[in-house]
Amino acid sequence: MSPAEQEWCATAVCDGIEANADTDDHFVIVAHNPLDGDRPAAFILSALFGKEIPAAIKARLLPTLAKAVVHAVGEVVDYAIQGIGKYLWRTDRPLALTCIQALVTKAIDKEQYWEHQRKEVNIQQLRTERDFDDELRIRIRRFIEDRGSCDEALLLELDLTRRPGLAVASHLLSVFVQQPNDPFVRKLMMQNVAVLPAKWETEERASFLHSRGSEGHERLDPQTEYLLVDSICQFVLRLPPREAIQTLEPLFAAASEYPEKAANFVQSLILDQADRTPALTFWVVWQRFADDFMASQLPATVDQGHSSAARLLRELFLGADWGQARDWAPLHNEAYRIRALFDRLPATRSGFDCYAYFLAKIGSSTLPEALESIAAKLAFTTAPGAFSDTAVFYLENILSRLIYGGNLRIRTEASLRQSALIILDYLVAAGSSVAYKLRDDFLTPFVD
Repeated sequence: MSPAEQEWCATAVCDGIEANADTDDHFVIVAHNPLDGDRPAAFILSALFGKEIPAAIKARLLPTLAKAVVHAVGEVVDYAIQGIGKYLWRTDRPLALTCIQALVTKAIDKEQYWEHQRKEVNIQQLRTERDFDDELRIRIRRFIEDRGSCDEALLLELDLTRRPGLAVASHLLSVFVQQPNDPFVRKLMMQNVAVLPAKWETEERASFLHSRGSEGHERLDPQTEYLLVDSICQFVLRLPPREAIQTLEPLFAAASEYPEKAANFVQSLILDQADRTPALTFWVVWQRFADDFMASQLPATVDQGHSSAARLLRELFLGADWGQARDWAPLHNEAYRIRALFDRLPATRSGFDCYAYFLAKIGSSTLPEALESIAAKLAFTTAPGAFSDTAVFYLENILSRLIYGGNLRIRTEASLRQSALIILDYLVAAGSSVAYKLRDDFLTPFVD
């Protein structure tokens, strides 16, 4: 771009943000409109701090950033904070922390305002919210323009699960998850990891007391818990494996006591990993959860009614929401871990359910060898009830694909053929008419 084009773009960014920075139009304030120009302008503004642009435009950047961070439109603030995390932290960390401090100060002052309003008995002394917001907006913007210092100790003490920290939790975490190499951010995120088990324990105690008629215990809001879990997952997946394990130690220690919560965490870990490769950190963390699961008493309880352990086991087999998917890039060269987990499990209905679903979906590339593990597990089972209807359905699906799909190995290799027959016999004994027909067709001499 030519200097004139660069100047035009930078000017358009600043103008777009300033247009509605102080609007009092309620529809504009609450609107969700990512196509409006001020949103992307607020996001990319932080990138301009590292560019060579004319001095007149550069002088506008800091006041415009102050307006973006303390903007009347909440969605503009969201975009501005995302840009700070992605661009500004790398080029001007102190200024990024100034913006973080501004958000925290605004939240604290707002909370103190409402506390004062609740306690004020003289109606005539009450300040209108608009007057307070206008004064606060001016003061916080001036703080950013003056590059005020950040109180890192205050940030470390801030509880993101309760107000006023809760009011800025999403903004702070959206910045911090993008800074895996920053020592201060690592310390802060480790503190928030430790918060989760403590909140789970408090919530469990509160539930017990509530059942006995006691009140007054604050529960962890599910949306806040989801925000924390998702942010922690995004953060640790950016860390090297060893640092990720160290960061998550409090969660590993609590997993056997709170398997439902651990299951939610593993599920979020899978969703945040998505299709990105390589996935070394993901698999190291997954392996630790799997090893701790097997070392606990949970495997013996997976078949109990409404078992939380069964939910955790399902997530360790990578969940049950794959739709029509037959492949997952991070699983390449790592599927042996899932088979090893199944081999270590006792023969349980939940184990067969989870592994059958895995093989029918994203684990299909491990077939037909994986049939040997199922057949070997059946040797420890005498009753035909080891397969639930779910396991029967997916095993029928798997064997139909192998037998009618022309897989030669399952017919020609003795161990695979024997494993398939063992499973078919068990399915027939469980009442599967599909397996009865499959077994007849499978035993029919194959003609090439």
